Amino acid sequence: MKKLMFIVVLLVALISQSFAGFDLLWYKNIPNTTYIYTVAFSNDSKRIVCETEEAPYIFIYDALNGNLLNDKINLPLRKPFFSPDDKKIIGIMNNKFYSYDIATGTLENRFDSIPGTIDILNFHYDKKRIFVGNETGFHTIDFETGKIIQSKVTEDKEGVYCTYFLNKTNQIISLKSKDYFKGLDTKGNPIFEYTRRINLYDYNTLDSVANFYNKIEKLDNGQDFLDFYRLSHNQDKIALIFGNTDKIEIYEFPSMIKKSTINIPTEYIEDLKFTSDDKYLIIAQRSSGDNLSQWEVETGKLINERNGGFNTLDLTNNDRYIGSAGANMLGVFIIPTTDIINPKDNQEILYPNPSNGLVNIKVPILAELKISVNNEIGDIVLIPKFIQTDTNTISIDLNRLANGIYFLNLAANSFNQTYKVIINK
Repeated sequence: MKKLMFIVVLLVALISQSFAGFDLLWYKNIPNTTYIYTVAFSNDSKRIVCETEEAPYIFIYDALNGNLLNDKINLPLRKPFFSPDDKKIIGIMNNKFYSYDIATGTLENRFDSIPGTIDILNFHYDKKRIFVGNETGFHTIDFETGKIIQSKVTEDKEGVYCTYFLNKTNQIISLKSKDYFKGLDTKGNPIFEYTRRINLYDYNTLDSVANFYNKIEKLDNGQDFLDFYRLSHNQDKIALIFGNTDKIEIYEFPSMIKKSTINIPTEYIEDLKFTSDDKYLIIAQRSSGDNLSQWEVETGKLINERNGGFNTLDLTNNDRYIGSAGANMLGVFIIPTTDIINPKDNQEILYPNPSNGLVNIKVPILAELKISVNNEIGDIVLIPKFIQTDTNTISIDLNRLANGIYFLNLAANSFNQTYKVIINK
């Protein structure tokens, strides 16, 4: 009943479009399902895959316009994601990895079976190995052959989850979890103590080399406990997410010196990710409040938010878009950027805008000026020709571009600015 009420509230919020903050690029109702579990962008940011509750289970969409590209993977593949070359979808079914070739439609069980329940997996930074941590221990798989390279049961048979490689040191950081039965309360209910520890392991030996964080809490009395964590892209910060609370604590890593606390207006934190520059956290929350939000890591300040109730998210590599889902609604949202000037509100800088192919820009510095044009997903599509029309103005030829939205980056010495321009011939 609670799940049904959540879905109803979410649908009303999404359809009403009464949001602020993140602009909506597109959203749609996924047919024949009531819940979306996972979303993931391709590595080139051009496609997005989502995993649903009912058949056909897996959908692939164009990330920029929401057009359906593929719904032929009619198997319950969990945690789907794109292979490093974006040619395959990798997913989990019956504790085995499957590979689906997008071009040929071929589905292969090409990985060895892993003991225990597979929940979270990550690629090694060389993109040739897959690493799994679960209740049985550590397992490393060769991506090309599908064979298990190494496995190791952790000491005391504690499960290991939320596992990442540390690229600089070739080590592994992982969250260990174990529960201890402590007896029964006065009403006959079982009492447990839960241990959550963040440990560091040597990749070659899989032996523990450091215990960075140790927190034991009793869940039966409502105290907070370490639920999961996220490591920043530069691997110098770590965000700790606590269950039964409304906070996220951010620490330097590996010193574990506390940097900031983010106070969330609801305790149902479902997912979060650092932006690639590690300046912000994007958070998905499942409730009827402001549930897709952007927070400044250094200060814990709220930057942007959007209503709707979201249970999962992913970011494009250039931090321009968020893919997120709630109930059966999938959407792609635009992350506002403070370093991009929109000349629509400042026509004295760039004009005309929209343009038929020729634009004029007033710039303060012309010496050693370099110009590049990016499309909406961050690809460089043109190094344009330009001429100086007067002391402070240049004219740029964009006639080779198709109609659409583009971003002009101008750089010279200490000057570096990006301008948004619309081509409409």
